[in-house]
Amino acid sequence: MRTSSKVGYETIIRAIQQDEQALLEILLQYRQEIQMLSMREIVDDTGRRYQCPDEDMMLRLQVKLLLSIPKFKILSEESCV
Repeated sequence: MRTSSKVGYETIIRAIQQDEQALLEILLQYRQEIQMLSMREIVDDTGRRYQCPDEDMMLRLQVKLLLSIPKFKILSEESCV
């Protein structure tokens, strides 16, 4: 499942500068993907199988995303042509 829209350029710039609101916007943008990636199968006492998100894995993925933001490289418009 992909997000329906991309994170805006201004939001990325603010996130690189550690703007709290921009970081939250990015986390919200990728919330569904993080939840999907953290799904684990649980088997109950009767043998039924359930899919549910692993909260620890969700937190680890969120932290990894936040730690990667300062490493983003912003290309100049000239290098994109």
